[in-house]
Order: sequence, then C-alpha cells, then structure tokens
Amino acid sequence: MMANPELIVRPVVVSDADQFLALWDALDTETENMLFAPGERQATLEQQVEQLSKSVESAYSAVFVLENVLNTEIAGFIGCRQNTRIRDRHCAYLVLGIKQKYTGQGWGGKLLFEAENWAISRGLHRLELSVMANNEFAIKLYERFGFNIEGTKQDAVKLSSGYCDEHVMGKIL
Repeated sequence: MMANPELIVRPVVVSDADQFLALWDALDTETENMLFAPGERQATLEQQVEQLSKSVESAYSAVFVLENVLNTEIAGFIGCRQNTRIRDRHCAYLVLGIKQKYTGQGWGGKLLFEAENWAISRGLHRLELSVMANNEFAIKLYERFGFNIEGTKQDAVKLSSGYCDEHVMGKIL
C-alpha cells in the first residue's frame, strides 16, 4: 500500500504532549500489542510535558513521531533509549507504536529508519526491542529491517485471551 502523503516523520517536541497522551490512549485500546492495558497509564498533561522535555533534552534518548500534518494528529512514534552504563552503552532499546488506521503503509519502516540513523550518528553498535510473539505483523517488519529473535520469554504477558510469549529481538549495526 502507498504511504499517505499527509504524514511526516519528525522529532518529537514538547508541544506534542497532548497529542502524545491521545496516542497512548489509542495504542492501549486498539490492540493488546502494547504492554499497558486500557486506562492503565495515568499520566497527566503536566507529567507528559515533563517526560517529553526530558527526552528532548537527553543526550541518551530520542523520540520520533509520525504526524498527520492535515490535523496535527500524532499517529505513531518510535522511542530510542541508549543505555548509559559503560558495559552496555553501545546499545539502545526501541519502542514502536502506530495507530491501527496508519499501519500497513510503510510508516513503521520509516520510523525504524529514523531510529537507526539516530543510533548510527551516536556510534551505537546494537539495537534491541521486545515484541509479543503473537504480533506476526510487527515481527515481520522487524525481521525485514535486520532484527533477529534472540530469545523468547515464556508467558511474559497476560492478555485477555491468556498468556503470551514475548520475543527479544536485536540488530547489530
């Protein structure tokens, strides 16, 4: 499917806080593929502003958003957090989420591309993430971008349908 031309990928800014809260709510309610259950996140707008401010100012993290420029809706994001300990500071952990109506259009790949470029610009060597084993769509995306399943945590997540395994995936840059 062709990507929607009204969407752009850009670094997050603090003024995205209200839209970011709406994104979290959508991601947590549309599927069970994110770790939080609906209503479990209790962040206020002030807390979200503070969290985004820390991310924007941090030398060890980056957040890129997928924005619908027609209505300024934040449709997805990728968060990148570099480890800070000496022995694993060459690694960064990624979290990716996209609203369901924007999936299957190539935007996950564009967000991953931004995260990888950020990591390379920082001289990082490894990217890692986790994904529920039943999320075949996301697993295929990560594999297309060179991530490999490195291990499986059995019954790591409890969904409404029962327990679900979680894959740990990594990529050497």
